[in-house]
Amino acid sequence: MPSATRSREDSAMTMANNMDRLLAFLCHGETQKLVNLKFFRGDRDIISPEELCREAHSALEQKRLNLATVSKDPPDGEGEPVDVQAVVDSL
Repeated sequence: MPSATRSREDSAMTMANNMDRLLAFLCHGETQKLVNLKFFRGDRDIISPEELCREAHSALEQKRLNLATVSKDPPDGEGEPVDVQAVVDSL
């Protein structure tokens, strides 16, 4: 099998494994509880499903292992602030 094909298959399998672990973590048994989880995309316009899944799994594992740093505010970015009202008005 060509290495490019194997690499795509490995990548797809890794994402499937991450998604399975994430779903198992979020939806396990009768003891489910709501988790308030927020992601801040920073200054990137596009975030791949693989990245989102990987980051979500990582965040939940950190929480489970009591390694998470809890923050109520987004991190300071280097970009210019966005006027949300202007964006809404432009729609």
